[in-house]
Amino acid sequence: MSRTHIYFFKPKFVTLITTGQKNQTIRPYRKIMPKAGDLADLREWEGRPYHSAQRKILQAPIKLIQDIEIDPLAHTIKLNGETLLDGAVDYLARNDGFFPVASFFDFFRQQYGPKLFQGFITYW
Repeated sequence: MSRTHIYFFKPKFVTLITTGQKNQTIRPYRKIMPKAGDLADLREWEGRPYHSAQRKILQAPIKLIQDIEIDPLAHTIKLNGETLLDGAVDYLARNDGFFPVASFFDFFRQQYGPKLFQGFITYW
């Protein structure tokens, strides 16, 4: 049985999603984890989060889920336990809506602190 998983996005990512430039998202682990074949329901808040209406951006089947570790201070990423080389780090950051790549690590440091981030990446 497939499930629907809701993902909320900051306004700066909406155009990247609707134009197909962003086809993945990185999140902390969830109690109920998505899996390939489930449905990703991508949304944004129309105003203040939890105090305004939600707008659907896109619904798409989930193609792949991978474990990810991000060290925002060392600027390193591991996917399924494998350390990515610089070119792959650039590619992953760009597909997640960040250019230059330094802004990717800055975002994770500001959002989750300087510690190692552990979570999952969803591709649709």
